[in-house]
Amino acid sequence: ERYLQEVIVDITEEKILERSKELNKYSKSLMAVFDRICEVSLSSNTIMPVSTKYPGKERLNTVTNCQVYFEHQSQNYVHPEDRHTFLHFTDFNNIRDTVAQNGYAYCECRLKDVVDGEYIYSAITILPVEDDYYLYCVMNIDSRIKQTVLEEENKYLQEKAERDSLTSLLNRAATEDAVEFYLSKCGPESRCAMMVLDIDDFKAINDTYGHLQGDQLLISISDILRHHTRKNDVVGRFGGDEFIVFITDTQNDEIVIKKIHDFATEIRGLSETLNFDMPVSVSFGVTLISRENTSFGEMFYMADKALYMAKRSGKDRYAIL
Repeated sequence: ERYLQEVIVDITEEKILERSKELNKYSKSLMAVFDRICEVSLSSNTIMPVSTKYPGKERLNTVTNCQVYFEHQSQNYVHPEDRHTFLHFTDFNNIRDTVAQNGYAYCECRLKDVVDGEYIYSAITILPVEDDYYLYCVMNIDSRIKQTVLEEENKYLQEKAERDSLTSLLNRAATEDAVEFYLSKCGPESRCAMMVLDIDDFKAINDTYGHLQGDQLLISISDILRHHTRKNDVVGRFGGDEFIVFITDTQNDEIVIKKIHDFATEIRGLSETLNFDMPVSVSFGVTLISRENTSFGEMFYMADKALYMAKRSGKDRYAIL
């Protein structure tokens, strides 16, 4: 008779060690990018730090209960305002669903720096390895975030400095700069037009209805000018009740005249909109670019002169020079 003997050998530890070596290879290649990497097994609810740029601050290769680890991180290292976001991000079901959908999971939050205890902006990326194993990777993005915030603040302050506080149109200096910039770039065959607008009898409107209603009229006219101009046109409040509209790339004079009629028609309607018993109108002075008329100062001089002519001839009309 022949006898067979079955021998079962537990190779779990060898497999774990083999997987750990593979994960460590993966981790080492990622250390050039991330500051801290942990191996995560959601199925066994374990997490183990495997690499860090701050040796001595965190025990490596120590297996911890994953949920306890995330809760500890949340309570002791995550900024209070970001804790809800962090806990949702590290929820096991959310990790599985997000990785299945996107191929990875990503979150930004503020974490306490292990060196000086200050909160720094950090990016957490969870990468799938195999089965239910993942790499939990943390990167310091504090300087990048703060630089972005600084740039946004500077942009806001610059825009605020360039804008009229009442109407949000460009102010006088910014209007002049924008027109000069366009004129410096356009060729000799370019066609553009400058309009200088002035509200007729604005002092009488202020005296009759008060400055608050006068301000509302300025805002309403600004909205009309914005509505009927393109993104590459320039619209500014030049001071008081005077506005400038610079129309770029006009095909012909008829387009400019139609634009004037569109402005004037809607502005006249503000009398009813604002419940004024007196008419609302504006006068226009217009000039077109020419070889002798190619700077802001030259164009404004001609448009302002045309405005004076329109005012003298009866208001609520336009003149072109």
